[in-house]
Amino acid sequence: QHHKGPLLHVQVLDAHTHGAWDDYPVNELRNLALSQVQTNYIIYIDVDFWTSSDLYETIVQSKEIRQTLLQDPKHALVIPAFQLFRQCWQWKDCRDKNIPKMPLTVSDLGEMINKKRGHIFDPTNKGGHGSTKYKQWIHQTPGSLLAIDCLQSHRYEPFVMIRYCRDMPPFQAAFSGYGKNKVTWMMQVIASGYTLSQVGGVFLVHYPHLDSHSRQHWNQAPKELQMPVDQAAAGSQQQDGPIFAVRRPKKTDRNLHLEEYKRGQVDKLFVEFREWLTSAIPPEQARLDLCQDAQDDDGKLWIDPEIKEAKKKSSTMDNE
Repeated sequence: QHHKGPLLHVQVLDAHTHGAWDDYPVNELRNLALSQVQTNYIIYIDVDFWTSSDLYETIVQSKEIRQTLLQDPKHALVIPAFQLFRQCWQWKDCRDKNIPKMPLTVSDLGEMINKKRGHIFDPTNKGGHGSTKYKQWIHQTPGSLLAIDCLQSHRYEPFVMIRYCRDMPPFQAAFSGYGKNKVTWMMQVIASGYTLSQVGGVFLVHYPHLDSHSRQHWNQAPKELQMPVDQAAAGSQQQDGPIFAVRRPKKTDRNLHLEEYKRGQVDKLFVEFREWLTSAIPPEQARLDLCQDAQDDDGKLWIDPEIKEAKKKSSTMDNE
């Protein structure tokens, strides 16, 4: 009620110079949005996620949150993320069935989980949100904090409340379209010395939209890596045309030309980013390490086996 000026400010990027139909300039747009921030803190959320109804009130009214953020300006708060499954068998955006099932309260969320209408986000990408302690979150009181002591993966990409200041890294504009655009930001946040806690009693829920053009572009793969999936046997929802799963490249694979595919291009850029990050920020600046049982992230990278093996040998020689 004390706000002055416009509540919504719209800026536009020309697709001819910033991305294309299958290469959306998502990180450039995120930075553009951040340039208009006028508050001390932001909550970063993708547009396809819905917030629990009391997210704002819970955070603002929590004494523990205020004290923690005052004591450590480089502390970010994780908002646990869940997802609703599409509520129709057909491969379409059935909003009339999806929207009434989107949970807004913890009670609604519990019903969604118990009736198997949804799950934690994202079960197909354990590294993405696997460091969030979902089992403990169930027993947290609203507004309470639980420290995330270590990370199960470098691919951790939670949605967070974070202080907006010069210490907060920008999103890497080189990453456009689908893939690694949030992961790289969180990697730089962690490398810059931020720590994490998850907030009790609040959550986000992913709306089950259809795959974007950018995601479809990302899903393209060499025939050698495609494995046909029986939709009926797998219990998946109907899609137009055949669907397939994509396996990881093996050491024995040759001439896949992964660099011709979006995923291969992004993963190559990701490796370059990771090398830059290691040289740009001293390792001792980080205050949050990988867990002892952290997953192997490199095994999922779409880097040609010959190149990956050469990099591994080079890294071993450097360490010696």
